[in-house]
Amino acid sequence: MVDAQNQGWGLAAATGRYAADFGVPRGLRSAVSYSELAATRGPIRPVVPASDADRDALLRAFRDAGPRAALSLLVALQRVFRDAAAGTEYDSARRTLIAGSEESWEAAHLTMLLGRAAPSGTIDSLAVATIVSVLRPWVTRPDEYVEVAQTLSAVFASFLDEDVDGRPRGWRGAADTSLQPGAAAFETNGGRLLYSWLAARSRRSRLLSE
Repeated sequence: MVDAQNQGWGLAAATGRYAADFGVPRGLRSAVSYSELAATRGPIRPVVPASDADRDALLRAFRDAGPRAALSLLVALQRVFRDAAAGTEYDSARRTLIAGSEESWEAAHLTMLLGRAAPSGTIDSLAVATIVSVLRPWVTRPDEYVEVAQTLSAVFASFLDEDVDGRPRGWRGAADTSLQPGAAAFETNGGRLLYSWLAARSRRSRLLSE
């Protein structure tokens, strides 16, 4: 679940109570009832899966963007993050995009990407707009929250694994030349980090073996 401060809470099956992600360093109690959370940190939103319609919309946007897809996704995420940051303090804005899986490596990668300038390269403006229109409701609906970092890693991996002319699309079909191995943006400006997040779940495409 996610509270009004974009803090994630997980249910401990043994106790039936909730513990906060990174609760100890934040001074949050480790065993809290739902009623107490709702009273002190509400409204509380359940974390729900992305709908099939949203996943399909993202895949269509990625396909339309082609080799501009990876950077277009990152730019879209940064726009959603800037919108969130406009009305709150930094930590809460950051958690807007990583609540629901804040302790995961995917969330750590996304946090690092949001904290730096996007790598150089070209984007597809229409794809960016479509992606923003899908992602913004995920994190702003008052009654539910869709986890972002792990979900996008999975959807983008599906995009990488799609057949194009009899072989997987792979990173070369999803990121332009500025984000390929050996390019400055890949090696020094977040390209490798972007790849390691978006391609980790790919079953058919590995950058260094392509």
